[in-house]
Amino acid sequence: MQLDLHSFTLKEAKEIIKKEIINCYNNNINTLEIIHGYNNGTSIKNYLKNSKELRSLKEVKEIIPSLLNSGKSIIYLNIKIKS
Repeated sequence: MQLDLHSFTLKEAKEIIKKEIINCYNNNINTLEIIHGYNNGTSIKNYLKNSKELRSLKEVKEIIPSLLNSGKSIIYLNIKIKS
């Protein structure tokens, strides 16, 4: 799933990212691509890179910058195990 955050402030983006992580997790989607841009998206990119808050979520497995596109980061999620 892709999430384009070009037009959002860092504060807005943080809330959107958290909600989308939960949404993806609940729907067994294991990858969330965050499109933040590489000029004005630096604050969102840095948040994703350094956020201990996001990394501490049970849903989040790993957060990495895209190797092919510096304006995108990828959040890998743990798959929800159905009981």
